[in-house]
Amino acid sequence: MFLSSRFSQRVLALGVLMGTAWGGPVSIMSLLETRALGFQAVPQQLLDISTLDSTCLQVLKQTINCEETVADLGQREYHGSLEDAKLTDAVCVASCKSALTVARRRIEGACAKTPELLPGMTVLSYIDSIMVGWEETCLKEEESGKYCNGENTPSSAKYLEEC
Repeated sequence: MFLSSRFSQRVLALGVLMGTAWGGPVSIMSLLETRALGFQAVPQQLLDISTLDSTCLQVLKQTINCEETVADLGQREYHGSLEDAKLTDAVCVASCKSALTVARRRIEGACAKTPELLPGMTVLSYIDSIMVGWEETCLKEEESGKYCNGENTPSSAKYLEEC
């Protein structure tokens, strides 16, 4: 029995989202169109099978100018330390937060007519997950300036309260 091409595409998309695509578990980074200066918010494979209007697609294909590691922060899991201070500093620059905020605003506006990437999955769910992961990773304690999820974070009650 052969399955329709459209059905197969949807099954693949679901597998991509769950990390169980036919080729086995995959990282979000392997799915993203990465460029020297950033990444797309939504994997190209999902855009290819979506029924989004052209304006929405155009905005979703734009590069978000952040360190490419930021794309992995969209995975729905706890994001502990990146275990590399230089990488964490590169990920947590203010310009990245600004780029994510601008991208979300553009996506929200451009995709208002067709907000669902797939049934039950909004286009904003991708950028929102990335933004939450970024906030979780980049949260700093004001007084010390240390990242709250770092390996060498103080365990004092005051510190934990501020983080």
